[in-house]
Amino acid sequence: MEQEISIIRDEADYLAALAVYEAYFDNEPPAGSEDGDRFERLGLLLAEYEVKTGIQP
Repeated sequence: MEQEISIIRDEADYLAALAVYEAYFDNEPPAGSEDGDRFERLGLLLAEYEVKTGIQP
């Protein structure tokens, strides 16, 4: 699942990142793998944006 990960600056970025993140739910990648690291980074970026904006996940 190749997709560049970038800073989440607005709701459109958030929704796009969330869609990519949720796509991993059915087939969560192994921790430490390239996809596993991407999954973890996306989760961290999403959580940071949610705290910053007050979004309730």
